[in-house]
Amino acid sequence: MEISIKNVADQKLKKDYQITVPYKLIEDKINQNVVKIKANLTLDGFRKGQVPDDVIKQKYSQSIMADESDKIISDTLKKIVADNKFKPALPPKIDVKIFEEGKDLEVTATIELYPEIPEIELKKAKVVKRTAEVTQADIDDALNKLLQHYRTWDKADDAKKAKKGDSVN
Repeated sequence: MEISIKNVADQKLKKDYQITVPYKLIEDKINQNVVKIKANLTLDGFRKGQVPDDVIKQKYSQSIMADESDKIISDTLKKIVADNKFKPALPPKIDVKIFEEGKDLEVTATIELYPEIPEIELKKAKVVKRTAEVTQADIDDALNKLLQHYRTWDKADDAKKAKKGDSVN
């Protein structure tokens, strides 16, 4: 009644694991949850806390199975990451293969990892310092562009006629 973990694909930055959870383990978790919720459960036709286990399972087993399967898979993935000292870049991608009542749960989990970056000796690193030379002509050109962009217009007398170079509205 052990969870089976199998490494399917082992690439540098991507690890795929096939996880198989025996149905007996899930069924035990369902039975434990039924016992927990039975005491406070009220259903039509039954007194509080007196609902039979079979009725609870019939009504709630799918949702309990989903919750417990999620917890088991989450705990298993945490164990895989901790045991292998992985540094996941993203949350694992889960692909459910088999999820049926009475059958083992089969899931494929893909874990993407951060790349390992080696230490760099800074004494051996070469730095190229680049400098830019700015001439007075470059400064004048930039100022002229700014002046053209931020210039203001004065209103002329109505009697004045427009000539070449004037801006009119």
